[in-house]
Amino acid sequence: MTKEMSGWLSLLNRLLIPAILAALALVIALGLFGLPGAWFLLTLFILYTLPIYLFLLKSPLSQNEKVIYSLFLGIGIIPSLAYWLSLKYTSLSIAAAIVFFLLILIGVAHNFFSSLKGNPHQA
Repeated sequence: MTKEMSGWLSLLNRLLIPAILAALALVIALGLFGLPGAWFLLTLFILYTLPIYLFLLKSPLSQNEKVIYSLFLGIGIIPSLAYWLSLKYTSLSIAAAIVFFLLILIGVAHNFFSSLKGNPHQA
């Protein structure tokens, strides 16, 4: 197995557990709250958890810690940044979109550069 293929398998393993948990939570939310509850939970996962999780992907934390930290950090950081940016540009929707895309970009760039550097925490 080549190094590139093992890297993809490692990435798949790190993303598979949170994806299964998210799918299970969506099914439960759909059963309990209907379609609005499922949409809310999907939005929570995508907008709040994903950017921070991408940043924590290469950290030495366990898988459970990464998911929980990304959820709580996302709930604290993203609305604060969006609110601060909306004070400057007066549109909360545009500010939220800018913050989301910037955090996704930062997370992907962090993973890319830490893999180039040979991060010792990389699994």
